[in-house]
This record gives sequence, C-alpha cells and structure tokens, in this order.
Amino acid sequence: NLFAPKAPRITRTRLRVANLCCAAEEKIVKARLEPLEGVDAVAVNVIGRIAYVTHDANLVDGPALCAALNKAHLGASIAAAREASGAAEEEEASGVSKECVLLVAAFAILIVGVVGIYAANVSGFEWLLLGLAVVGAAPIAMRASIALRRKELDINCLVIIAIAAALALGDYLEAAAVVVVFAFAYWLEQAALARVRRSLATAVADAEADANIACRIDGSRVDIAELKVGDVVVIRGGERVPVDGRVVKGKGAVDESAVTGEPVAVTKKKGDEVSANTIAASGYLEVEVTKRADESSTATLRRMVEEAQASESRTQQIVSRFARYFVPAALLVAILVIVIPLLVNPSMKKSTLNEWIQKALVILIVACPCSLVLAAPVPCVGAIGAAAKHQTLIKSSETLEALAAVDAVFTDKTGTLTQGRCRVVGQVAFGDGDAAAALGAAAALEARS
Repeated sequence: NLFAPKAPRITRTRLRVANLCCAAEEKIVKARLEPLEGVDAVAVNVIGRIAYVTHDANLVDGPALCAALNKAHLGASIAAAREASGAAEEEEASGVSKECVLLVAAFAILIVGVVGIYAANVSGFEWLLLGLAVVGAAPIAMRASIALRRKELDINCLVIIAIAAALALGDYLEAAAVVVVFAFAYWLEQAALARVRRSLATAVADAEADANIACRIDGSRVDIAELKVGDVVVIRGGERVPVDGRVVKGKGAVDESAVTGEPVAVTKKKGDEVSANTIAASGYLEVEVTKRADESSTATLRRMVEEAQASESRTQQIVSRFARYFVPAALLVAILVIVIPLLVNPSMKKSTLNEWIQKALVILIVACPCSLVLAAPVPCVGAIGAAAKHQTLIKSSETLEALAAVDAVFTDKTGTLTQGRCRVVGQVAFGDGDAAAALGAAAALEARS
C-alpha cells in the first residue's frame, strides 16, 4: 500500500557539540531537540561535548538535528570517526593556547594601567583600561545575548551587568579587572575540562591503539575503518585482532582476557568467532570480517562508556535544578542591595549610593553557579573513564553513586583479582649447584619446547 505510513526507523545519532561547555548549554540542547517530531530521548555528556539522540530517522535525520542546535550557535555536527575526533582535540588544544596568549596580554595591560595610574600618577592610562574592559567584554556580551535570546539568565549576564555598571560609575580599573579575572576563570574551567576530555579519550583508545591497522590476505596493510563485511584479514601469533570476525582458515590460541576476563587462551579454528581487541597468542588465522570497525565489540564498549558518562546521577539532577533558580535569585539579591538602602534613606549621598552599587556588583561576580553545577558530573565522568581504562564498565552515574552504599562485594578471583599467569620470581640452587648454570640449562630445554 503506497499510502500506508512508514514503519518507524528508530536510530541513535551521536552529535559533537563544540560549544557545549557547562550545564546551561546542556539544557539548551535538550530544549532544542526534545520538542522535534520523531525525537524520543536526548542524553548529553557535557564533559565530552557529545549528545546522543534517539529518534525516528523517517521523521527527523542527523542534519536536521544539527541544524536545530546550530540555531542556538552550539556548533553541532554529526560525530566523526576517531581521526576526526582526534583532530578536534588538537584544534581544541591549539585554541586553549591562543586564549592563554590573549590572557597574558590582558594581564600585562591591566598591570601597566595600574602602575601608570597609582605608581607613576600619569593621566591617560584610564583610557587604556577602558579599552581593555570594552574589548574584553565583547565575547562575554555575545554569550550573554545568546542566553537572553533563549530567555535564560546565566553567569555571562551577571558579569556583563557588573562590567556595564562599573563603566557607568567611571571605575574603569574595576571594570577591566572584572574582565580579566572572569576571562582567567573561564580559561581555567575550559582548560580543566579539556584535560579531562583528553585523559578520558585514552581510556578505551589505549586498548585498541595497536589494532588500527589490519593485514589483508594479499599482504597489504589497511586502516580498520576501510574494512568491509566479508573482507578477510590475516592474524599471526602475537598480533591483536583488529575487528570482530569468523575464522575461515587456520588454527591458533586467542587470549580473550580483555573481553571475558578469563586468563586462559582459547583455541580458535575454522568457524569460530573472534572479537576485536583480543590477542592471538599463537598460530595463524584468516578471519572474515563480520562487523565494521565502528560496530565491533570494542567500539560498542567505547559507546557504552560515553553513554554512561552522559547519564545523570540523583545528585546531579538536584544540583541542576538548584542552579536553575540560583542566578535569578542572585540578581534579585543584588537589586535589593541597592533598592533597600534607597528606601531606608532616599536622600543618601551619591558616594554612599555608589558604595551600595559596588556591593551589589560583588554579589553578581561571586554568584557563579558553574563550579556548583560542574562539581557533580566531573567526578562521575572521571571515575567512569578511569574504570573503563582498567576494563571495568560502570553502567551509569547513578550506579556509580550507589556504590557508596555497598557493604560487601563478591567477585570472581582468577582474571579479576589475580591474573592467572605464572612467572618466575626467583631461583634457588640446592647443595653445591650453580644457579647460573641451572638457569642456562633450563633456558636451553625451554627453547625448543
């Protein structure tokens, strides 16, 4: 029937959101995507700058999701492969370096202005500070305007109000100092998050670093991303299995401890399945690819880790709800600090009123919810990433938080608490025997065993 509705084609799209830097942007991502027709669920990993969208591809596709986010200037794109992800990290690192140079220059200008005004008592330096305040306030004003267009108040709105008020009072030094200090705090926050992202990116990548190249049956070597289902690759003793597949020729022992935890190598022969990231301990195998590299067990593990990092614990949910009302409350308190003294003493001097305005500005600067909101997800994301690096998968942030209430743990011993591999830790010669000669004889016997 040509007029029958299409069956839902539920898919999960991974979006990279370049301008996702705090919980405020997380709310924007959800507010932009959840109302779209066909979108079922949205999960956001603020630290990794990744959004996962479960949607009906017949109703809304990946480019449409990106377009919805980019209307809010979030820099969204469909997440690329490992190579593009690495390029994004390099670009991010270079961006942090540029910001560092600009920050040093701003500090230098601020110090010159302070010395010129207070130490040298030279007029004209206040215009230098005014220029610093105006130029430095431009990116803050841009972020504040984006927030206001979303009908939200964030820390950028509070800071731009404080800068504008300081300039209106003629306190150019204070306005410039606010700009520089806020820029420094913002740079520290972004640098810390970038460091967390880089460390977490190695959690699973370290395990597969040696398996990015596969050898075809004709001897040519290709990147695993180029392999298609049905291709045949050659795996020799000591090499890592690059992709999930089925043995079509040969026989060998495969160490599957990275996947199953069992330390004893399993013999694989024609017809047996092998998993990516396992190691051929011995033998020769020709393996037919059954899954693309981005569908392998290792890639699935990476996705599960990232999705676990995108989950929210109960503490994160409570803190996020609190922060939603914190900024408007701080702005209200700052207004009351000015209004109440005026009501009590309507005829107060202008100098006294300026003092109350400055106290209100202090409240606006101090009332930054970013550290509060980031205090919950950063430990959870870091812990999940560290656990993945040690081959332990934690299902969600809520599961991690529940570990605090655990009284007893039951675990398998071999391959979990112990490695299950014997090794020589010492040698003892009996009687008049020579330890070195005994070791040489043992090595000679073992060489052809």
